[in-house]
Amino acid sequence: MIHPRLSLLGALVSAIGLMAVFATSGQAETRWLVLKLSSSGLYSDSELEASNGRFVGTLENNTGKLLTEIGKMGFTITCTAGSPVDALLAKSGGTKEGAIIRFTGCSSSQTKCTPKTNGGPSGTIETLSLHNLLKLHTLVVEEGGKKVELKVTTVLITPDNAKELLTNIELGATCVFGEELPIFGLLSVQDCGGTKKALEHLQVHLITEFEPLTDLAVYAKRSEGGTPVKLDGSMNISVPINESLGALYAGDAS
Repeated sequence: MIHPRLSLLGALVSAIGLMAVFATSGQAETRWLVLKLSSSGLYSDSELEASNGRFVGTLENNTGKLLTEIGKMGFTITCTAGSPVDALLAKSGGTKEGAIIRFTGCSSSQTKCTPKTNGGPSGTIETLSLHNLLKLHTLVVEEGGKKVELKVTTVLITPDNAKELLTNIELGATCVFGEELPIFGLLSVQDCGGTKKALEHLQVHLITEFEPLTDLAVYAKRSEGGTPVKLDGSMNISVPINESLGALYAGDAS
């Protein structure tokens, strides 16, 4: 896994309070709380809805990977850039439907399999439309031989379609694995520093897959016999609001 690293810009901006956070009252659902640039006040829900604020992002170290097995053979797709597109903030604590994630500079571990989507240019992969929701989860983990409850703040990325088809990657007629690689399921992400880092007032957060709550698979949903998919990499995420950078999410794990 790429080593978590918080950008210096985020740390500097957090020091002067130009940030956005989300909060929760201890329930599973959360909502956005965004500080205004000109004062210490918060945007109201209606102001936030009308702000045209949206996620932007860049792949950490210009590398992101999708790993799976097909017919007991390992298969990897590596991309050099990626970012959300039209991921508009929703006052409910997530993003509106209709967002996508676009990756470029993508290649596969099999030379005869050239990834792309929607008949687009080789090396460009786009998800189908999706939305996300801020979530607070309670997991039971073992520490020192005892089971303890751990509260974690995450973002659940969900396809807009009922089949939970996240994307359908075209691999070409010469690919040994077939011409198409559909990926189904839900993707959970978390700040690389965990819930403690997510709680900090930062302009930029570094996020990565949260495996315990991710449920991605190729060819079919995992519950229907699909082969699990793992994502390796991290993405710096920020939320420009009214032409000024706010911060990303945080949460109250109390």
